[in-house]
Amino acid sequence: MKFFEKLILFMCLILGSQSWALSDVFLSKTDYDKKELELITYSEGLILWRQKLNSHFEKMAQTTRDNNGTIDPRELKDLRQLVGEFHDIHAPRFKSFQDIKPDLLDGDHIISLTSKKSRIEKKLRFSSFEQRERRRRGMRFSKKKVLSFDINPVDELGERFLKHFRLQLTAKLVWLESYTLGFAPFFETGVFRQVLIRDLEQEADTIKLESFWFDYMEDVVKSQSLSKALKTYRKFAKRQASESEGFYLNKYDKYHHSVMNAMITKNAVVEELERFSGGDNFFQSMFRNMSFMAKRRWDGYRKFGVASLYEGSKIFGNSVGLVQTRHGFMYTWDKAQEKEITDKLKALDVLFEKTPFRLTDRFIPGFFGHNAIWSGSEEELKELGVWEHLNEEFQKGVREGRRVIEALRPGVQFNTFRHFMDIDDFAAMRMRDCEEGESPWKDGKDSIDCLNKALKKEYLIAAFDQVGKDYDFAFDVNTEETIVCSELLYRTFLDVDFETTLTVGMHNISPDQVAKKGINGPFEYFIFINEGEYVEGNSSDLAERILSLMR
Repeated sequence: MKFFEKLILFMCLILGSQSWALSDVFLSKTDYDKKELELITYSEGLILWRQKLNSHFEKMAQTTRDNNGTIDPRELKDLRQLVGEFHDIHAPRFKSFQDIKPDLLDGDHIISLTSKKSRIEKKLRFSSFEQRERRRRGMRFSKKKVLSFDINPVDELGERFLKHFRLQLTAKLVWLESYTLGFAPFFETGVFRQVLIRDLEQEADTIKLESFWFDYMEDVVKSQSLSKALKTYRKFAKRQASESEGFYLNKYDKYHHSVMNAMITKNAVVEELERFSGGDNFFQSMFRNMSFMAKRRWDGYRKFGVASLYEGSKIFGNSVGLVQTRHGFMYTWDKAQEKEITDKLKALDVLFEKTPFRLTDRFIPGFFGHNAIWSGSEEELKELGVWEHLNEEFQKGVREGRRVIEALRPGVQFNTFRHFMDIDDFAAMRMRDCEEGESPWKDGKDSIDCLNKALKKEYLIAAFDQVGKDYDFAFDVNTEETIVCSELLYRTFLDVDFETTLTVGMHNISPDQVAKKGINGPFEYFIFINEGEYVEGNSSDLAERILSLMR
């Protein structure tokens, strides 16, 4: 730096240090007490929530390992519920702490310890930066209005400053701890991180977890300023404790003082900050940063790969889907023949079809090429308590005769059975109803053997929730934002252990893998039409015939 530039910077600093007396910048005692109690309540709620989330992570991790990477749909639904609980606890409270001014943790303000009377001043803070543009080389200066705190923690103003500082620091540590002990294990596990980022952020009632994760990682990766704030608080609190005994004689104040201090000293993030703060453990911090960036880079590569596969498959599927050599054998059936089938169907029956005259059928592994769910009539839906959960469009559709929920290339739709009937082969299977007092779960198994009224209601609502989603041309059952026909069953029957297949790094499910549950699972076939002709026999006979065609 040249002599004149140094001189200019020195003069700016002198002029910028002019100060003005500043009136009350902190919360009033009443407002502070309210915020303090609100923070304690907020922290207690998050502790209970973290206990449930940690237990759920262990369960999901074990189940996913047992399933070779496939996420259990019931456990994913429970994760969604826990994310919603976090939103209910976090969103309405944390923003109120972020809005408290001045922000003593941002590193902009000047904070120093003094043995004199506490004082607060406005100052101009100058920083220099070097411009390297061809025509504007040399040093330049920026200025910012900041507050300068000369604090003696044993006088009244110093006490108010320390309380304000502690409130902001504790709020920051509490929400960071929620991620360190709560969400971080999910985000550090690739398959769970992808689900949270790709699915949950799409929901209107969620909290954009990926952006919060970035905030969390930024605070940990760039933790030097927070670590410095923690050291500053400890230094000021130690000085206050050694020189003053009169501030916390009130039982209420003394109790809250001890609780707030414990929320800092026993916070899990404090240890994390001390281990990985950039200034104190540079190499550890560097490797953590590299690990974090590697995860994000891999996410980017994977996202690009999935998007490429998705778009390629979409173009291919839509092109091949246009090729149809004829209509199906059941296409010409009259209304009486159609009614003969629909009269036998009940809510949650699983429908299958085969269309060998469509080119897309040649690329689907196995015998069946498509499946769907029968929604049931208005009377059935009302009896099961589902009707009141349906929007007006669904209710209107049911009254117009729509019964089939299916995932087609344009997306998940709610159609009539006539729309479904351009097919050669048709099958329907059903899970039996539980007897009175019978549990759907047998011998402590995770998969069910029968349906009770509560499960029927839950599954039907889950099926209707899929309507409107895009078709999943990547065929990945671990994603919820897009759905294929067989995945519709996977997302509806949350407690049925369907078989999946790992293909090109993604888990997928075929219609035949669903159909196997009617052969060696809890479902039973009660209708099978092969090449337009009814196949006679009981459920075992139908299952045996279908199995012979699947081989």
